[in-house]
Amino acid sequence: MVALLDVAERLFAERGIGAVSLREIVRESGQRNTSAARYHFGSRAALVVAVYERRLAALNLERWRGFDRLERAGRADDLPAVLRAAVLPVADAVRRTPWGGHFVMLATELSQRPADSEETRFDPAHTTSMERFDALVLRCLPHLPASLVLRRLQMARGYSAYALARWVRQHGPVTRSNAARFRADLDALVEFMGAGIAAAPRATAGAREGPR
Repeated sequence: MVALLDVAERLFAERGIGAVSLREIVRESGQRNTSAARYHFGSRAALVVAVYERRLAALNLERWRGFDRLERAGRADDLPAVLRAAVLPVADAVRRTPWGGHFVMLATELSQRPADSEETRFDPAHTTSMERFDALVLRCLPHLPASLVLRRLQMARGYSAYALARWVRQHGPVTRSNAARFRADLDALVEFMGAGIAAAPRATAGAREGPR
């Protein structure tokens, strides 16, 4: 079953979920039973969920550990540090593992699915770190309306996956020759997210016009 997941992950990332057939995944994984994917997972959507969730679970745990370290260091109200702790597990996966690049490609594609898509019905236990992330960011920005901060966070999460996926598309795997560029671009991503999330709310029309 691991071979099926590995092949599906690579093909989905390289070509897009809709462009890959279950039969092709079975063939490239070396399975003799042409119905192996359907037998183990039941449907294409269930296979997509299984592929994504096995990485999501590990990243969720790493993110929790990062937030715990911030709390112990007394830096849980440091917005740039919180943002970096949220992004770093995925960035480290891109930098250190063969599957990190595949994950951000899938994340970018799945982020465009409808909210009720069967392909995004992940176990909530694998996304608990993002709830903590939201709470930490709200704690960093008590002067901003919570609804505004949460809306900006949703945008920032989607963009961070897109930015990392674009980096992999443009530069390939992180190597010794491009590692410095990757670190610099990661710093820029965190700065960009922080500036957008913490920006002052846009003034109302009346406030902009001033007294008459």
